[in-house]
Amino acid sequence: MMSQPTGPAPQGRQPSPGTFAIVVACNDDAKLASHVLASEMVSAGGIPVHVEHGARSAAVAYNRGLDATDAPFVIFAHQDVYFPPGWDRRLAETLAILDAADPS
Repeated sequence: MMSQPTGPAPQGRQPSPGTFAIVVACNDDAKLASHVLASEMVSAGGIPVHVEHGARSAAVAYNRGLDATDAPFVIFAHQDVYFPPGWDRRLAETLAILDAADPS
């Protein structure tokens, strides 16, 4: 059983450039700007964001976004999600733990 991360964001593993991409289905640019785009991991230029406007559904938008990126890990987010500082480091560390436990 894996324990859940607690406490402050780890200072260790930084995600490698190009490891992650965020795909957002958007119908409200103001919410997108004040949430996803305002998140430190995005505003610092570390994680690219692909925004889909005008899709029939979130599923269509996410599939278009998935086709538009070659990042090995894609994060699907709603436009009103704010990623707290360190979220990307926690994700990178968790993936490293999983990879060490099962490298296949």
